[in-house]
Amino acid sequence: MTNNVKKRHPLQWIPTTWFAMGLPFVVLSTASAIMYKDFGISDTNIAFWTSLIMLPWTLKPLWGPFLEMFKTKKVFCLYYTNFDRLHIWIDCNIVALRSIFFNINNFNGNYSY
Repeated sequence: MTNNVKKRHPLQWIPTTWFAMGLPFVVLSTASAIMYKDFGISDTNIAFWTSLIMLPWTLKPLWGPFLEMFKTKKVFCLYYTNFDRLHIWIDCNIVALRSIFFNINNFNGNYSY
């Protein structure tokens, strides 16, 4: 049985990979700037908050070697998934507690959500 898999030259797929990695950066920065402008936020605050949102892409060269310390990508994904579950659980509890305390402190006899 022969294997007739044709190998593709890297120049055929590397540019599309880089485009796909940069697309979320462009979409997020553009959408956040437009959203902040619609909210009436000043340009200096827009620049600050948008740059803060883009911080992971800025720090990518620094945390890239950290990712290589893991045995495999699967091990890293398992660690990250568990951390992400914990993070979501904490966020949900914070939102629930804030809404409970906000409603208790602002209770005027009417339920308002």
